[in-house]
Amino acid sequence: MSGKRYPEEFKIEAVKQVTEKGYSIAEVATRLGTTTHSLYAWIERYDQGQSKATKDKDSSVELARLKKRSFYRYLTHYHCYKYSINSLSILFFRFLW
Repeated sequence: MSGKRYPEEFKIEAVKQVTEKGYSIAEVATRLGTTTHSLYAWIERYDQGQSKATKDKDSSVELARLKKRSFYRYLTHYHCYKYSINSLSILFFRFLW
């Protein structure tokens, strides 16, 4: 049989009291009238959501970096072909002077 249902805002606030404000799980659970088991489950769910958002952000930054790298490689090889440059080192040497 399931217990009492809590709104999502209530759960998020309870998790913030533990993770951001530093209260103990037992203290928050007692004060809010929930079980420590429920609070642990909410914290786990909240942390998984946070890590997924961070992971998505990291992967989009990495994807942008790889796209830029690929584009620069394409331009470099294109110019080598266009101007009949046999070695990339010659191309870079000329840009330095």
